[in-house]
Amino acid sequence: MRLTKVRWKTLGFLTGTIFLCILISYRGNQSDLSVEFDFPNSVCNDSENDVYVHHFYLHNNPNNRNHSYSLRAKNPFHIQNPGLCFDEHSLDFLILINTEPNHFLRRKVTRTTWGNVNLPEYQKYGNFKILFLVGKSSSKKIQRAVEKEAIKYGDILQGRFSEAANNMPQKALMGLRWIAEYCLKAKMVIRIEDTVLLNMFEILQEYKPKYTCTKNLMMCKFVKQRIKFMDHENLKKMKLNPTINHCNGKAVMMTRDMVISLYHAAPHMTPYWSDDVYIYGMLPAQIQEKTLKSLKLFEENSERAIDCYETNLNNCGLVAIDTQTRSHHNILWSHIKHYFA
Repeated sequence: MRLTKVRWKTLGFLTGTIFLCILISYRGNQSDLSVEFDFPNSVCNDSENDVYVHHFYLHNNPNNRNHSYSLRAKNPFHIQNPGLCFDEHSLDFLILINTEPNHFLRRKVTRTTWGNVNLPEYQKYGNFKILFLVGKSSSKKIQRAVEKEAIKYGDILQGRFSEAANNMPQKALMGLRWIAEYCLKAKMVIRIEDTVLLNMFEILQEYKPKYTCTKNLMMCKFVKQRIKFMDHENLKKMKLNPTINHCNGKAVMMTRDMVISLYHAAPHMTPYWSDDVYIYGMLPAQIQEKTLKSLKLFEENSERAIDCYETNLNNCGLVAIDTQTRSHHNILWSHIKHYFA
């Protein structure tokens, strides 16, 4: 009888152990899909020191799906300008501008028009910084010129990867990581292409007071698109539908907590070739509590935007304008400055 009790106890112990191992294994497999993000309740009432950021270095975490260099490497930055945000006690907006190494003139136009952060007319409305995101150039001459430009202006972030279409997600992830490491002072972030003109007067006056306190906010022109070249089983594991809503990446506005949420979600998502679909569609889909709103992006012929300002006595209310030429860019800026200055 005593032997029988021992056998039953042994059997019960083994059964319990096996069940516990299965449960732990199941949770381990699901952990990358059930991450809980813990952030301040309001981005208005916290400082950058209160924002929790977990830096995922993928060589230390075998469970992560994303093996992108921008997340995996200890230092993915060739040029990083870590002090860009340090001078500001508080920063309303950080503008990330996607550009290419040889787009010197476009960057110059931005710095001398709406992107002139020291413009006296801006001071009464708020403040912002601009940061150009670039990959490395295959041309040694262009690369040296970019490095000199970075020293002169201090507004360039360059990754240790080549400037190429298939590296666009790398650039976007690099921007998210840089913010998490060096610019948590920014209450809101705007990501644009270098052809886009931002009406920072409108943004600082209208969007800053209205949306700064909105939890996990993302504003853009939303597009519905089918996720291509990814098998159904992989989509199912990431809890994604084959068709997804994502931002048109030409202009995306986000609160700081949304930026950090995207950064936290990235290691748990298999990379995708389109940065618009991946960063502004697949990653936000993993965030349960979020606010999605439409942003006015003018993509039509920029001559129509010029006509609006020339025929209306009041501001046209345009926030982001994709300009076709530098002359259009300069004309639009002169009109916008005239109305707000």
